[in-house]
Amino acid sequence: MHHKITGCIILVVFLFLFYTLNVFAASGIPVTIAGSTTPDALVSAQIPQLEISQSQLADDKGNFEFIFNNIESGIYSLTLSATKDGVTNEISQIMGVPTGVESMTLSEINIPLIPTYPAAKELADINRDGQINLTDLSILAYYWGRPNPEKGDLNDDGVVDLKDLSIMLSRWTN
Repeated sequence: MHHKITGCIILVVFLFLFYTLNVFAASGIPVTIAGSTTPDALVSAQIPQLEISQSQLADDKGNFEFIFNNIESGIYSLTLSATKDGVTNEISQIMGVPTGVESMTLSEINIPLIPTYPAAKELADINRDGQINLTDLSILAYYWGRPNPEKGDLNDDGVVDLKDLSIMLSRWTN
């Protein structure tokens, strides 16, 4: 009889501990982070203080959604980045998770991806034939070293020099 009572007490204590640990382990709330970017961009979300990181592709309309479960109330840093075709943009913001709520959603976050190199590529195509080739290089050479040239100043610093040549060669197509 003594063994049955001891066994029951151990079982009750075990169940109490199991329940208590599960309640504490699941005491946070789900936090949803949703927004938009360029369609099919790789989007990453990070909460460094919690060592949380997730990545996914935005859908064909550019929408994304992350759900982080069991986030405790507190103040966190949220970093979102989007990458596509070599162009990346990153935004960071402070995220406050309040107490006494069952869930939280941050939405309408926009991560614009503005191509930085196509404009420079277009500039490097000095004769506008759709290719960056010897013809463009010869035009660049014609304006070499001239202050305030009409063409060839690809970085817009007022002179055609080695920097402009470097930009052209990095976008060379033919």
